[in-house]
This record gives sequence, structure tokens and C-alpha cells, in this order.
Amino acid sequence: MKKLGKHYLALLIFAAAFVIFAQSGCAARKPTQLSETSITMVAGKTKKLKLRKVKNKKVKWSSSNKKVISVDERGQVYALKSGSAYVKAKYKNRVYRCKVTVIGFNKQKLTLAHGDKYTLKLRNAKAVRWYSKNTKVAKVSSKGVVKGKKTGKTTIVCVTSGGRKIKCKVYVASLNNAVSEAVIGTSYKVEALNTGNSCTWTSSSPDVATVAADGTVQAIKKGDTTIQCKTGKAVLSYKLKVINPNNITTKKSDLPSNTRTDKLTVTINSYPSSRTYNIWKQNGKDNISEIFPHYMQGHGCSASSLATVLSAYAGYTEDPKYLVETVERNLFGDDWVRNYSKEDTNSSKSRPMPISLYGMTKVLDNYNVGYKLVREFDDASALAEIEAHLKTGNPVIFIVDNTSRFGGTANKWTTGYHCMTMLGMTDTGEVIVADSVDRSSSIFGDNQRIKYASLYELLGYMFPCTNATSTSIYWGGKSSSGGYILINPQG
Repeated sequence: MKKLGKHYLALLIFAAAFVIFAQSGCAARKPTQLSETSITMVAGKTKKLKLRKVKNKKVKWSSSNKKVISVDERGQVYALKSGSAYVKAKYKNRVYRCKVTVIGFNKQKLTLAHGDKYTLKLRNAKAVRWYSKNTKVAKVSSKGVVKGKKTGKTTIVCVTSGGRKIKCKVYVASLNNAVSEAVIGTSYKVEALNTGNSCTWTSSSPDVATVAADGTVQAIKKGDTTIQCKTGKAVLSYKLKVINPNNITTKKSDLPSNTRTDKLTVTINSYPSSRTYNIWKQNGKDNISEIFPHYMQGHGCSASSLATVLSAYAGYTEDPKYLVETVERNLFGDDWVRNYSKEDTNSSKSRPMPISLYGMTKVLDNYNVGYKLVREFDDASALAEIEAHLKTGNPVIFIVDNTSRFGGTANKWTTGYHCMTMLGMTDTGEVIVADSVDRSSSIFGDNQRIKYASLYELLGYMFPCTNATSTSIYWGGKSSSGGYILINPQG
């Protein structure tokens, strides 16, 4: 009986040990399963999934809806857009699934034009609050309605009931370099600024002007067209007029309304592209010569006109006094010395004479600027020639008297003789005149560096030379210093 009891006790100990071993063995061999079987993600975020108890490189991962989520060979899940889908992990002919719910907007990024509206819809979550990170660019209502305010970039944020922040990048696009006029045969590139999408360009009249995929516009023939760019939800467009090279004008509304300043930079339509001029006030504080302290105030009009032309045609960046002090001195030598030796620093009146039209042509030669000097003219031919020249978008340097041969207002443009520059024609048929002197405010108001007049009126104040063979570098009197210079004449 004692022996049986010993055997019975040993049997019980063995049975208990087997049970413990069996239980510990089961715990070590958990079943193969995914680290997650159901997850919620925000569009644009990522999350790593694992198939437990196996080597990840032997698992084949896939998505049930590649528009909603994607998954790579390492089990990295990418939430692409709002919706629901399954991540599938296949291992030894068995498929393991994880349901993925993606919270997001109906648009991950949004491109609008100024004034456009678009409603963002939140999916798979409840919206609690909406806001824009830059309300100057775009604002959003409590219902998710986004409105473009001005060109730029911002982010629209929606806070969900679960505390998540759902974001949408918003672009308010605009066009850069969208000119209203182009000359036949010219091309230019228009850019779409602040857009999150590519652009699709079209021309309403491709026989008038074409537009390439990169926004390059080619003017082909005279006419009107509309150039359009579709980008995201934005439709950007502008009207383009293609004109002949001999009918170039500048919109008066595009020119500055207040030109009462010591220096002005202005852009004038020209061919084959616009030209930018610097216009100086001859007695401006930065344009007074230390060598000849009274010269620019009294006789600086010619140097100022010449400097204006050179700024657009020769890359000249100096002021007019540099022409007097340096350029003329280097070019004219003894003539320069004889002329400027008349300067009396003890007198408020300057005695040296301004450079003549003939002298200007020598400076133009030095800077390789083309010209035609007209010293003798009759009114009819001068009117036709100057108008045709201005409509090619090229300027004219000219001299005026204080009274008009046609009976105009005395002393309107000068009290003696004065040099100015016609820069071009406006769309209203007026001449754009660059002037270095302030004149009557009752006549010109704030239009001082730029004035406007009819070409016929200006012609009345102009006069021809009676000594057209004069080679005087400096002003030699009305008889030898009249006429006009056509800059960069066409043909």
C-alpha cells in the first residue's frame, strides 16, 4: 500500500509538470496575426503595420483600394484620401486584413482664383471648428466654404470632434506678365503664380496668338484673343490685342498719375519689347554738379534728355551730370574746355551752353545707338515722320521755343529754348513727353516728369535749322541748333 502511494504521488507530480510545460509552450507560440486589425488615419499620414511571428520580407502587402491607401513592401501604410479600405498581408497562402478608415477632405490641395469659392467636405469625422492660417489669402466659413482673397498660399484647418487637425493647402493663383498688347512677331512668357496644380493654356483665337504648354505666347497677326490658364479650380484669363509694329501705343492709364519727382522710372511699349526709361529733374538735389554748380539748373535739359534715351538704349545708369562732367569731356576735349570755362562759380547764372543736337549724335555714336538727325523740315513732313516713328515705340529728342508758330500758349513749355524727349504715343493719341523741368501747375498739375500734348501742338513750338551744316558741339543759336533726332529709326 505504501509503494502504491509513492507511485501515485510520482504520477501526480509528473502530470502537473506536463500541464505546466504544455501551458508554457502554448504561450510561446501565439497565432500569426497583424499588429492592428482596425485603424483610423488622417489623409497624408503614415503608419507601420507588422505581421507577428513571421519575417516581414516574406509577407506580400497590398491595398484593397489604392486611391484611398497604399502600402509598401515593409508594411508602411500611406493614407491618400478620405475613405475606407483594407490592408492585406499574405503569408503562406493565408491573408490577414486590417481595416483602415481615412479622415480627410474631398480635396487635399486646392487652387482658386481671386473671388472663387469652393466647399471643403470632411469625411469620416465630425467638424468642430474651421480656420485659415492666413485670412488675407483665403478665408473659410463654419461650413467649410473657402474663398480666395488675394494671390498667395495658406492652409485651411478643420478640428474634428476627436481633436484631430485636418489640413488642406490652398493656393490663390494669379498671372504674371499678362500684357494687354503685343506686336506681330514677338513672343513673351506668362507665368501662373501661387498654384498647386499644373496649367492648361489655351488661346481663344490661335490664328491671332498661340500659347504653348509653358505659357509662352506668340503674336501672329493683328486681332484680339483671350489667353486662358486653367489650374486646379482656377480659371485665369486676360485679353490680348495683337498690333502691327507701326501702331504701338502705351495705355495712358498704365502710366503714373503723379510724376512730380526728382527721378522717375517709366516703361513704354516698344518693338520688339517694352523699354524702361529714367527721367531726371535737371535741378534735382542729386543732380547738381559740384564742378559746375549752376549749369544743371539753367542748361541741364539737353544732358537730361540724352541721359533718358541712353538709359533705355545703352544701359546707362549714371545721372545727367555724369554726361556733362565725364562723357562730354572725354569725347570733346578742347571744345569741352572752351565751353565749360565760361562757368562762373561766383555767379548764380550759368554761362556754358548745353550740348547741341549735333553734339548729341556724337554721344549716341559713342554708345552705339542708332539715330536720324533732322535739321531742316517742313511741318507736314515732320508731322507725318514723327508720328510714324513714335508709333514704332521709339523716342524723339527735340528742341522747343517759348512761343508757337501756330499761335499756342506762350511760355507753356519754356521761357527761352528747351530740350525734351517724346517717348511714344498713348492709346488716347497724345504724345508722352519726358521733361526735366517743372512747369505751370495750373496747366500740367502733377504731370511734371511726364507731360502730355498733341503732336501738332508740339510741332508748333519746334523749329528747323537755317544752318544745317553747322558742326557746333554746343548750342550755337536757333539757326544751327533746331530740328529733332529720331532714335533707333526703323527701316
